[in-house]
Amino acid sequence: MKKDLCTVEEATSKILARVKRLPREIIEVSRACGRVIDEDVCVDCDIPPSMISLRDGYAICSEDFKHDSPIDGLKIIGVITAGDVPSFTVTPGTAAKIATGALLPEGADTVIPYEDVVIGEKKIFLKSTPLRGQFILKPGSLAREGNVVAKKGQILTPMSVCSIVDCGKAFLKVVRKPRVGIVVTGNEVVELDSRNNKDHVFCSNRYLLVSLVKNYGGNELPLGICPDDERDIASVLESSHGCDCVIISGGTGKGEHDCVRKAWNLAGIDTVFDGVMMHPARGTACGWKDGVFYFSLPGNPFASGIAFVQFVSVALLNLSGVVITFPPSTRARLSEDLNTKESNVPKYFWGKATWIESGMIVQPLGMDRTNPLTEISLANCVVKVDPGRKSLKKDSPVFIQPVSFGSHLGYVSYLV
Repeated sequence: MKKDLCTVEEATSKILARVKRLPREIIEVSRACGRVIDEDVCVDCDIPPSMISLRDGYAICSEDFKHDSPIDGLKIIGVITAGDVPSFTVTPGTAAKIATGALLPEGADTVIPYEDVVIGEKKIFLKSTPLRGQFILKPGSLAREGNVVAKKGQILTPMSVCSIVDCGKAFLKVVRKPRVGIVVTGNEVVELDSRNNKDHVFCSNRYLLVSLVKNYGGNELPLGICPDDERDIASVLESSHGCDCVIISGGTGKGEHDCVRKAWNLAGIDTVFDGVMMHPARGTACGWKDGVFYFSLPGNPFASGIAFVQFVSVALLNLSGVVITFPPSTRARLSEDLNTKESNVPKYFWGKATWIESGMIVQPLGMDRTNPLTEISLANCVVKVDPGRKSLKKDSPVFIQPVSFGSHLGYVSYLV
């Protein structure tokens, strides 16, 4: 594999040059939130199709209050609840008791709330002159026939799903989720229920990667734990059919037991890039074979998660139909000083972002070397520090990359 390091931007460009949006599938609208729609959804009739009451009260005819409120009151001729189809007509001098959400009867064009009338025996008396057309939802006021409520390529949010359901759409064409294989390497790594030696390490990196895959809209496929043997690793990589992307955790160093690169050669995987000018995760690599991405990430979860956000997330989002060139990001201010040495490569830190009245602030995590694991458990974003910056003071502006989307892509839509 080649040894020249590339920049983060160069590495990302090489990924984008190979990524292709996945094919569509059809799903129930109840499962559509966070998915990328692969069709336009149009309104096939005016919404609502008829006038609807927005208040509990009485449906009346505006002819009754052209000048003054009728002295003799309005005769109550019927009651309409939501879901009823009125079978009578409101004429001058009459009114119908009506519920919120109910269809207005023929002849009625205004609703007057209960609190604005005096109720007599089978009659109502208006306390004041209402405005014509008040408290009604007119036909087509929510959407007109032919309006597009969801566009192809849009990430569906709860409200867009609601609008689609209002159109009567039960099934949707969406971009298929990427299938992501996850391989953990290392003689020291064991399953959660398998440690019989205190020096063994639980496979926490797999669970981190599984969570990140879900966050960025993918379906994970754990492919097990491999010992530090290139033939075993190559065998797993060659049999990981059906995946759109495979992540290999660990073995990115240059020691004799770091055999992922050798396994790639045995499996016939072409190198896209091998090493990136960044800190941490300098040894991150990307491979390509038969339309499948292969990402080699560090075994250290702190570094592995950062590499995932910078590169794997870009591949997964574009495979899912979200066209981006860099990880979704936003601005924030540091909540405390960030002491870091000046570097000619970008540096990345885990952080905890919080909304306050004045905007987004972020607390760098893992800086306390005495208890970094506890700090890192609070992380919900990655903080990026550009080359040349050092010892950033409190309130300094930085870019952050949120990583907590609630297992769907909805939040990404606000950042891309």
